[in-house]
Amino acid sequence: MKFKLEQILTLHPILFSLFPILWIITLNFNEIIFLDAMFSLLIILGITILSWLFLNLFLKNKLKSGLFTSLGLILFFSYGYFINTTSQIGIDVNTLPFSHHTYAVPIYFLILFFGIFTIIRIKKHLRNVTTFTNIIAIALIAMLLPNVVSYLFENQSIDSVTNDLNYRILHEPELSDKPNIYYILLDEYTSDEILSEIYNYDNKDFLSKLTQRGFYIPSDAYTNYVTSPLAITANLNMQYIDTEKTIPTLNGENIFFNHNQIMQILKSLNYTIVNMGLEYGYPEIADYQLCPTSMFVNQFHNTLIDGSLWQPFSKFFVTAGDSQRDRVNCKFSELTNLENSFDSPFFVFSHIMSPHPPYLFGPNGESSNPEFLSIGAASWDDKSGYVNQVQYVNKKVIETIDKILLESDSSPVIIIQGDHGTPTQLGGGGLRWNNINDDSIIERASIFSAYYLPNLNSEVIYEGITPVNFFRIVLNNYLNGNYDLLEDKIYFSTYQDMLNFTDVTSIVSPPR
Repeated sequence: MKFKLEQILTLHPILFSLFPILWIITLNFNEIIFLDAMFSLLIILGITILSWLFLNLFLKNKLKSGLFTSLGLILFFSYGYFINTTSQIGIDVNTLPFSHHTYAVPIYFLILFFGIFTIIRIKKHLRNVTTFTNIIAIALIAMLLPNVVSYLFENQSIDSVTNDLNYRILHEPELSDKPNIYYILLDEYTSDEILSEIYNYDNKDFLSKLTQRGFYIPSDAYTNYVTSPLAITANLNMQYIDTEKTIPTLNGENIFFNHNQIMQILKSLNYTIVNMGLEYGYPEIADYQLCPTSMFVNQFHNTLIDGSLWQPFSKFFVTAGDSQRDRVNCKFSELTNLENSFDSPFFVFSHIMSPHPPYLFGPNGESSNPEFLSIGAASWDDKSGYVNQVQYVNKKVIETIDKILLESDSSPVIIIQGDHGTPTQLGGGGLRWNNINDDSIIERASIFSAYYLPNLNSEVIYEGITPVNFFRIVLNNYLNGNYDLLEDKIYFSTYQDMLNFTDVTSIVSPPR
């Protein structure tokens, strides 16, 4: 009976291993692939149980070994929160020759030693301490679990939603030539003006090289939405967002991304659809998925690590970002290998997670050790890291375009653009913004855009065109489409409330 009672009492290590998973899910509902979350949970549970059993071999006491295990879990996974809190409430190290880790890591190890010493000293009240720890763990889980369950139930009806936007199948017999179409999305690639004003970087050499190769580059380019899920969904559907039907994700939950209009239309015209894996998910309508994410290294996993005590040490290991480096380079490489791969014309959507953090590359492609591995991390103070990554992306873009144009039997259509701009003035770090004003909105809405449109009158592309209209122009001019152009609008919303967006067109792009 005593053995069973101890088992009942020692619930907290399992509950504390659940907490960081539920916490990340709660903060990032619309960015989560739940399969990745479950995989991370299994890893943590496995490590927790093995650690617990290992400690019990030496201590011969399940209650004490459970307390040691929970202490380790709490300290390990609360480190990121501790850093964020202390950096916001008065410990400013920006002007000092050390980082937050310089004081945080020693404090954490002192707490660890104090906690170990305290647990060792507990003798008479061990069961009471265990019961109290269980209550705390249960309360934390009870605080988060209803939100997760509610979100899952709210989105169960997604299968009943169809992409019923006004798309029309074009008539293939009317088409004499169907160009290959490359859509290259460079995540968080900002405009030339923002690069100059905020990052003190002159990007004109890169723009000049693109112009020499026949690209049209608008002087003012803005996204329609300032968050990736909304911007990419709108781009691929050539429509503004329907707030009543759209789930703001980039995975199978969002039918408007998963079976988007441009891929449906082109597939009906016998195009082969190629997708180069997103960090969050991919459109299932695609015929081929290239450069997939790793099962062991994904954005949920990286977010978990960046919030843990492992974060200050990960930058000392160059291999920490190898999987993400390989994916960026894989996408550039595969873009040049498609020309003779299919009997039919093809459309390729390549979402490249760069120059967006993490900062994995130096200007010539050399490996860089990022402080954060997750894409939502607070890396924006490192402006030189962003510029280095821009320089490397520029180099790869030119190399890729030259190979595509050299190997193409007929002129392709090439669209290169950022999905949205940078957030250096929004404040808050990561995806939690607290400094929303005109300047920060303009920065976030400003993007890089470049278009290669063979045999097309340059007047068709007008100044101020936004991505929601671009595929309409491509379909109208190359595939006998008849799509009216929409009024160019720019909307702002935060990642915490994406569908509550505000029209900021007059702020970002005032009437001339």
